[in-house]
Amino acid sequence: MDRVESLYGDFSRRVSVQCWKELLGDDVCTQLHTEDEAGARILVFLMDNWYVPGAVLKALDDHFGWLARKDEMAATIPVGFLDYIENQILSEYPSFDLFDTDVNPDRFIYLFYEVENLLNNDELDGVDDLIDEMEESGVSHPCLLHVMAGAVWRE
Repeated sequence: MDRVESLYGDFSRRVSVQCWKELLGDDVCTQLHTEDEAGARILVFLMDNWYVPGAVLKALDDHFGWLARKDEMAATIPVGFLDYIENQILSEYPSFDLFDTDVNPDRFIYLFYEVENLLNNDELDGVDDLIDEMEESGVSHPCLLHVMAGAVWRE
């Protein structure tokens, strides 16, 4: 799991499908007696570290077959998280391609999801402060304009 943590910790490598495919080529991910356990451990890791592009999730799912075994996986993994993976594979948002890989945008992404959640529940308290923090983060991404427009529209 050290390699998974290291890969996730470096944003430019985290968003690289090739880096994840190299990890998937490791013996622990290909050997019959360790592949399922490795896939389960990576999936559990991603439950706490889920800012990963849809293309990476697709590569992982193609290798481990999580979604093909969704009913089986639901015994140990929340269905909502499996749904999230499926949705990100089909339609990634925010698009990780548009982040500058020189800056770790994790806090920005966290704030984006917080604002989206508040707006989706028609709760405006605190939205302006979160958007201000997004603006001050030094991260540039079109989803900032999206949430700003959503906040203005709901006022």
